[in-house]
Amino acid sequence: MRKGMRKHGRVASTRKVTESFTMVEMFERFMWFKNNEGLAPRTIEEYKIHFQWLCNYFQKDLSRVEMTTEAFLDWINFMVGRI
Repeated sequence: MRKGMRKHGRVASTRKVTESFTMVEMFERFMWFKNNEGLAPRTIEEYKIHFQWLCNYFQKDLSRVEMTTEAFLDWINFMVGRI
């Protein structure tokens, strides 16, 4: 005889937590996941270097609201112009 699934009143939600993350906090979380995936040390180091360039460009830790498509397109145009 098969038992039915129990339903609990709890719903897992991370949306509220991640809505308040800053750019640096999101990167730290990203790096935690990437380290646990077992990526090569060089790949991890490259992520950190590129993120530092991004932070240097913005000159501050952006909030979720400040992270816009336009901001990142400006960053891309800046980097392309530097090559």
